[in-house]
Amino acid sequence: MTDQTATQATSLRQHLADAIRDAACNGDCGKSEEECARERIQPFVWHHGVLAVVEGTPEVLVDTVLTALLGPIPTGFNTAEWTTVRAIQLMNEAGQERDAAQARVKALEKRLLLVTEEEVAGA
Repeated sequence: MTDQTATQATSLRQHLADAIRDAACNGDCGKSEEECARERIQPFVWHHGVLAVVEGTPEVLVDTVLTALLGPIPTGFNTAEWTTVRAIQLMNEAGQERDAAQARVKALEKRLLLVTEEEVAGA
């Protein structure tokens, strides 16, 4: 793992941990305890004033992480649909970035070839 990749992984990890902490109910959601326990991440343990342990259903935790990664789920979509749509969008963006990078490499290769040909002709 490169330093840049390690930094990105650490940053992503912190972003997701913060999203989970932020999604934990602070007691003023207005729902019954049973409803809240089903629909929200529940704070469980604080360590030095920082929420350190949470509990919640796997679905609630996954929805929180997906929202942190993909953005809020628009009205009219369910989690599976939005995850699919965003995954396709992200793959498309990655493909466009790849194509642009390949075009830059080809342009550099052409320039290098021209320089090399000029050096050979001048020798």
